[in-house]
Amino acid sequence: MPIDPRSSHAKTFCAMATSQLFKKILVPVDNSKYSIGAARFAVNLARAHESQLIFLHIVEVRAIETMARYGSESKESLLVKAEESGWKILYSLEEEAVSQHVKVALILEEGTAQRIILDSAAKYNVDLIVLGKHRKSGSSRKESLAVEPIIEHAECPVMLAK
Repeated sequence: MPIDPRSSHAKTFCAMATSQLFKKILVPVDNSKYSIGAARFAVNLARAHESQLIFLHIVEVRAIETMARYGSESKESLLVKAEESGWKILYSLEEEAVSQHVKVALILEEGTAQRIILDSAAKYNVDLIVLGKHRKSGSSRKESLAVEPIIEHAECPVMLAK
C-alpha cells in the first residue's frame, strides 16, 4: 500500500532521509573565488542536511619546490608561508560555518591535491566531496583533467559547485 505524501509518516520519512543523506562533506579549499564559493555552498548544504563539514587545504609541495628552485626564498620559508596562508583560509571558512551552526573540522595536508583529496575522503568516510568549478575558459581542459581522477576514483559522490 503506497504512503500518502501528505501524511505525517511520509513527512517524517522525508525529513529523516534528507537529514541523513550527507553526514560528512569534504570540501577542498584554496584561496580562489570558485573554491570559496563552493565552500559557502557546502555550508548551506551542511546546514540543510545537519552534516559535518570537513574543510581541507592542500599545500602542493611540488609547486613550493619549483618556486624555491627558481626564486630567492628557501623551500622551508615558502612552506611556512603556504601553511600560514592555508590555515588563514581554513579559519575564515570555519568562522562562517560555525556562525551558521554547522559542525566543522579543519585539515591541512602537504602533497598532491588529487591523492590527498581521495585519501582524505576514504580516511574520514565522507558521503560527499564538493569541489569548486573554475570558469576560466582557457583552463577548462586542464581543470577537467585535474577533476576527472577524483570523480573516477572517489568512493562517494562528487559535486562540482559553480
